[in-house]
Amino acid sequence: MARLGFIGPGQLGGPMVERLLAAGHELTVHARRPNRRDELSALGAVVVDDPRAAARDAELLICCTFSDSQLRATLIDDGALAAMVAGTAVVSHVTGDPVLVDELAALAPAGVAIVDAPVSGTAEQIRHAALTVLIGGDGAVVERVTAVIGAYADPVIHVGRRGDALRAKIINNILFAANVRLAGEVHRVASAMRMDFDVLVGAIDRCSGSTAALNIASAMGNERLQTGSRPFLEKDVAVVAEVARTSGIDLGELLRVAAVYLPEENRANAS
Repeated sequence: MARLGFIGPGQLGGPMVERLLAAGHELTVHARRPNRRDELSALGAVVVDDPRAAARDAELLICCTFSDSQLRATLIDDGALAAMVAGTAVVSHVTGDPVLVDELAALAPAGVAIVDAPVSGTAEQIRHAALTVLIGGDGAVVERVTAVIGAYADPVIHVGRRGDALRAKIINNILFAANVRLAGEVHRVASAMRMDFDVLVGAIDRCSGSTAALNIASAMGNERLQTGSRPFLEKDVAVVAEVARTSGIDLGELLRVAAVYLPEENRANAS
């Protein structure tokens, strides 16, 4: 069993902590909200209010914050990264800019590895150890990380060097954003044709036009998908657009379809 630090026990991070504790790992968790601190303590975690305390004795420090800015604040500004020692690793589940993981690697103490491990899935999938995790980094470190996060993740897919998991994830995310928008258009067209949307999706699911977004729209309702996913899609599309801008990459039709999730003032640049 491993000594783990954990930062970001929120909507996804909370179930991860539960699974890691159930697997017998020692966990020191950084949590700010008093009610969350009490819940985690009751589960058996050591709860601290200083990110450095979560990192100091950890063999692996797992970070599941919402954004790059939160990751930067805890690891760099609050000093968690600097508190780590040689032979340990930081595992970031944040979907963000690959440039940041390279920056973290440059700032890390000697011998501290940085692994990008963005996720695809839900809290319920975490509870059933069925979360999909993409992972980038050195093979030996990836093997160590996989042995731990296997408590809540299957499959764990090694996609290449540090940063490649994030590159794969942001491409996935903008494709999903485009497909969510197109699923809404399919719903509109189906309604105009007076077709049963769920029956239509069931048929398309066995044909070449099948997408996860269409199936989700059918399962949870198109309107609920469109409204419920929007805050996450806005965040994800903004990340992809910024990464592409700074890298000089033209996202083409992917961005033009998904541009509805950008702030209005930025949409003209995508058309």
